[in-house]
Amino acid sequence: MLRRGVFLLAPCLVSLVACGKGGDDTAVANALGAGTTVAAGQPGPGEAQVQPTAGGPTMSYTVAGGDSLWAIATEFCTTAPAIAAANGWATIEQPIFPGDVIAVPQVQCATATSANPATTAQGQPAATTPATEPSSATPVTAGPAEIDAWLRAKDGFVPDPMYGDPADYYEDFGDVCMEAWGKTYEFEKFGLGRDDVIAAIKPLPGNAGAVVVDAIDRWAAFTATWYLRYTDVVAQYTDSNGEVDYDALVRDPDYRAFLGAYLPVAADQSAAHQYVTNLCANLLATKGSTP
Repeated sequence: MLRRGVFLLAPCLVSLVACGKGGDDTAVANALGAGTTVAAGQPGPGEAQVQPTAGGPTMSYTVAGGDSLWAIATEFCTTAPAIAAANGWATIEQPIFPGDVIAVPQVQCATATSANPATTAQGQPAATTPATEPSSATPVTAGPAEIDAWLRAKDGFVPDPMYGDPADYYEDFGDVCMEAWGKTYEFEKFGLGRDDVIAAIKPLPGNAGAVVVDAIDRWAAFTATWYLRYTDVVAQYTDSNGEVDYDALVRDPDYRAFLGAYLPVAADQSAAHQYVTNLCANLLATKGSTP
């Protein structure tokens, strides 16, 4: 599958005219190749084994600041697709915010065992330990199963998180809203710096609040680490016409590492842009104009 690459999107931003996405409807399964079609919710190499969760009991969990769907799944030894299914969400990219109460499958982590389990001094079997133990020092990343599930959920298109056209353009936004709209879109898709986004949002009426600012901070940290690495790997699969071979790209280990780091912060990617768009669109609808 060849689609126009991210490097040709900058003119869309400048002219504020949405560019056509283009592309074929090639099935994602073809891009993944043999041996990578792991069922959603099934553990990949190196991931914790969990008991089946479909239709099983759930528990309530209150989302805390800094949480992501993937971090919660890791903490409770389940998967993001399983949490999405338990809550009736259509996608694993469902935004979650501090204070939200969500359902989490009640599963049991498998434990590491051996053919000759250790015994205590009293001759009793020693307690087993979890196969994996989340560590706060280790960044949360999505495993192979979650990456493949996310790819398959894209309705036949090989997805590129940093590719996309601004489909929410309002030509009647005033200068302040238009500046904030454009800067937050650049932040979402082109790795624009955090300070530029905060400066563009600041003149808007009201207050973005901690939820939006926290999302901005997490996405800024992600792009600072990954954006240039992402552009480097995409460039390897981009021809002279700016067309990207996404079928080959999603097999690249470096790109899959990028996806693994991306999925835990996917909901943070569009938080600032959605905030600005919703705020300014509401002003336009209720007052007939925006700053």
